[in-house]
Amino acid sequence: MKKDNSLNQSDKAVNFWLCAGLLAILLASTLARDITRPFTGLHSWAQASGAWAARSHARYGLGYTKGVSTFAVGQPPTENPKRY
Repeated sequence: MKKDNSLNQSDKAVNFWLCAGLLAILLASTLARDITRPFTGLHSWAQASGAWAARSHARYGLGYTKGVSTFAVGQPPTENPKRY
Protein backbone atom coordinates (compact mmCIF):
# COMPACT_ATOMS: atom_id res chain seq x y z
CA MET A 1 0.00 0.00 0.00
CA LYS A 2 2.82 2.42 0.83
CA LYS A 3 4.58 1.73 -2.47
CA ASP A 4 1.53 2.70 -4.49
CA ASN A 5 1.17 5.97 -2.60
CA SER A 6 4.83 6.98 -3.14
CA LEU A 7 4.63 6.05 -6.80
CA ASN A 8 1.51 8.18 -7.15
CA GLN A 9 3.28 11.17 -5.53
CA SER A 10 6.22 10.72 -7.92
CA ASP A 11 3.92 10.75 -10.94
CA LYS A 12 2.26 13.95 -9.68
CA ALA A 13 5.64 15.67 -9.33
CA VAL A 14 6.69 14.63 -12.85
CA ASN A 15 3.38 15.83 -14.27
CA PHE A 16 3.74 19.15 -12.45
CA TRP A 17 7.23 19.82 -13.79
CA LEU A 18 6.23 18.72 -17.28
CA CYS A 19 3.30 21.16 -17.28
CA ALA A 20 5.46 23.93 -15.79
CA GLY A 21 8.14 23.39 -18.46
CA LEU A 22 5.60 23.44 -21.28
CA LEU A 23 4.06 26.61 -19.86
CA ALA A 24 7.51 28.27 -19.66
CA ILE A 25 8.25 27.30 -23.28
CA LEU A 26 4.88 28.70 -24.37
CA LEU A 27 5.50 31.96 -22.49
CA ALA A 28 9.01 32.35 -23.90
CA SER A 29 7.85 31.73 -27.46
CA THR A 30 5.00 34.21 -27.08
CA LEU A 31 7.27 36.93 -25.65
CA ALA A 32 9.99 36.34 -28.24
CA ARG A 33 7.62 36.83 -31.16
CA ASP A 34 8.74 39.80 -33.31
CA ILE A 35 11.68 40.47 -30.99
CA THR A 36 13.74 41.72 -33.95
CA ARG A 37 11.07 44.29 -34.87
CA PRO A 38 12.49 47.81 -35.24
CA PHE A 39 12.01 50.37 -32.43
CA THR A 40 9.27 52.39 -34.18
CA GLY A 41 5.58 53.02 -33.79
CA LEU A 42 3.24 53.72 -30.91
CA HIS A 43 4.51 50.82 -28.82
CA SER A 44 7.81 52.59 -28.28
CA TRP A 45 6.70 55.95 -26.89
CA ALA A 46 6.95 54.91 -23.23
CA GLN A 47 10.41 53.46 -23.73
CA ALA A 48 11.60 56.48 -25.69
CA SER A 49 10.38 59.03 -23.14
CA GLY A 50 12.03 57.07 -20.33
CA ALA A 51 15.31 57.07 -22.21
CA TRP A 52 14.96 60.80 -22.89
CA ALA A 53 14.42 61.51 -19.17
CA ALA A 54 17.41 59.37 -18.19
CA ARG A 55 19.58 61.09 -20.80
CA SER A 56 18.60 64.55 -19.52
CA HIS A 57 19.41 63.49 -15.92
CA ALA A 58 22.80 62.18 -17.03
CA ARG A 59 23.64 65.14 -19.25
CA TYR A 60 22.42 68.08 -17.13
CA GLY A 61 22.55 66.61 -13.62
CA LEU A 62 19.99 66.36 -10.86
CA GLY A 63 20.58 69.99 -9.84
CA TYR A 64 19.04 71.11 -13.13
CA THR A 65 16.34 68.45 -13.50
CA LYS A 66 15.54 68.29 -9.75
CA GLY A 67 14.78 64.57 -10.16
CA VAL A 68 11.78 65.24 -12.38
CA SER A 69 11.47 64.07 -15.99
CA THR A 70 12.51 67.04 -18.08
CA PHE A 71 12.19 67.79 -21.79
CA ALA A 72 15.60 69.46 -21.94
CA VAL A 73 17.20 69.89 -25.34
CA GLY A 74 19.99 72.06 -26.63
CA GLN A 75 23.34 73.26 -25.36
CA PRO A 76 23.00 75.15 -23.04
CA PRO A 77 19.50 74.07 -21.99
CA THR A 78 16.76 76.57 -21.24
CA GLU A 79 16.82 78.22 -17.84
CA ASN A 80 13.35 76.99 -16.81
CA PRO A 81 12.86 73.58 -18.40
CA LYS A 82 9.48 72.15 -19.29
CA ARG A 83 8.73 69.43 -16.73
CA TYR A 84 5.98 66.88 -16.53
